[in-house]
Amino acid sequence: NTQWHRVASEVGETRFMFDPPGVKKTAAGISADIYNAVAHDTEIREMTIISPYVILAERSRNLIAQLTERGVKITLLTNSLHSTDNILAQAAYANDKRWLLERGIEIHHYIGPDTIHGKTLIIDQGRRIMIGSYNFDPRSAFLNREIGTSFSATRDTTNTVVQDARSMWEDFLSRSHLVGADGIPVGHDKEHPNAPGWKKFLMQLLRPIVAIPVVKNNL
Repeated sequence: NTQWHRVASEVGETRFMFDPPGVKKTAAGISADIYNAVAHDTEIREMTIISPYVILAERSRNLIAQLTERGVKITLLTNSLHSTDNILAQAAYANDKRWLLERGIEIHHYIGPDTIHGKTLIIDQGRRIMIGSYNFDPRSAFLNREIGTSFSATRDTTNTVVQDARSMWEDFLSRSHLVGADGIPVGHDKEHPNAPGWKKFLMQLLRPIVAIPVVKNNL
């Protein structure tokens, strides 16, 4: 049995984030907590986002634009068409990908063999870390009940939590494709290498449908 007190690591200020009970009609609760924590942190130099689904609501676009204008380096890791388990979400992400690349976002597509389901936000290589159930999409912002934890690391660079987050990131990167400015993974000549033909066909079929605001805002 694992002796948890032997592998535990001290962290700094910690905050539990959650959506309150009741009908969720606005991007309040955890969505507002994350937005405010990032938007108002003027010390941020780089930010890493790990999310299985990436669908840009208006608030997300505004935040990304604000951060990139300040010179913040943003790195995004999400599922590739090959590894995703949600074609609708992937189709909506495909519509937003060009916008992200045009703003200098460094994008990595996870290729498997499994599917990314973890949701993590790492600020300045672990100065602050947010982990929870919140996806980078309108469904998490407006519909689902989400929870998460935000904590700051101690000054100790050997902090177990920070090292675990970095190890997770490096493991994901080792099984991912870096996306070039043209939207095609570096070293490949196709936009979706390894993805089966049926997924490519279905995603292209769905892209104009998920671009409709009332549809996109429910993904």
